[in-house]
Amino acid sequence: MEPANGRDMVAQFRGELLQDLYGYRYQEVADNFDKYRFGFDGVDRSRMVDVKRLAAYLDFVITHLDKFIAASQLFADGHSQALFYKLMLYRCLGHLHLRLREDFTAKTLDEMYARAAGYETGPSPIQFEGLFGPIRHHENVPTDGEPVALDAWTGNVAYALGHGDHRQYFFNRDGVRVAPAAGDYVIDGGACFGDTAVLFACAAGPEGRVFAFEPLPQHHEVIARNIDQNLLEERVYIVPNGLGAMTNHVAQIDPSLSGIANPGFSLASIEHAVPVITIDDFIASQGIGKMDFIKLDVEGYELAALQGAAHTLDTLRPKLAISLYHKPGDFFEIPLYLRERHPHYRFHLDHYTIHYEETVLFAVPED
Repeated sequence: MEPANGRDMVAQFRGELLQDLYGYRYQEVADNFDKYRFGFDGVDRSRMVDVKRLAAYLDFVITHLDKFIAASQLFADGHSQALFYKLMLYRCLGHLHLRLREDFTAKTLDEMYARAAGYETGPSPIQFEGLFGPIRHHENVPTDGEPVALDAWTGNVAYALGHGDHRQYFFNRDGVRVAPAAGDYVIDGGACFGDTAVLFACAAGPEGRVFAFEPLPQHHEVIARNIDQNLLEERVYIVPNGLGAMTNHVAQIDPSLSGIANPGFSLASIEHAVPVITIDDFIASQGIGKMDFIKLDVEGYELAALQGAAHTLDTLRPKLAISLYHKPGDFFEIPLYLRERHPHYRFHLDHYTIHYEETVLFAVPED
């Protein structure tokens, strides 16, 4: 049976959560809708509310409140704890009633996209078109090293540049920095177009190495172009696999999946048809003696990928940047798993949009 003080904590937290939900419900915030993510098809959804989704998430939070509380207490700084709580509220309320960050509005987003568009020179020579249209070619995009050329959606470039010190997968707050550094070996799990791999390679410098894991063949041509046009053949390597808890020894992706597998696809139901490898098996097979930074944005397979990296996390102790937003339970399951299985990590949290996607858990090994 749960101890009384635990029951009291849950009851107090539940009461505060419900009070805040009602309080925010009676306020409205403006300039808080991402038209690039949710209006890409020309439909104005700025006043639309998916009541079913919001209610389902509230029910999920109440049902698993003890786990949310336990996860929230794992973060090493007050800012991360407060952000975790606010993200819970936002997923129950939506964009009409709560702004996640006061310094990040739809106007800020317009400025980010306008800045990224300033580097765009025209269409990419690669004929790739997806949810956000065809990819574009960008020149002289600033990085931690030399400026680079990137073929990607303009949104990829916008978030890569971010605003101020707020760049996705590069944590820098209150003197704590979690990002690739000079000489680092990096795993980019879920490389997509290779834009993040290029940025990681610039941060890691000439002595660094980036292993870009991407199982979709239609992305490999784009990744290869981004490597070649930046002369990074000696630093960035395409690995045509997904990452998971087990190595399945599938030789290549099932070609019948070409209409299903696209940016944002999940391995959960088709892992038998996609080459999947564990991080531990990959490092052992390549004879790699170090791994310094692992980024995972693998559409809900993050926990499985971490389970397949148990030996690496214990022995090589890389810094981690793990997406938390793909499945509701990831918010508590991933940090609780890491704390139990790899207690040498210290946690921080950041979020990179004005909506519910792109929450990243940063984990730093303690000395």
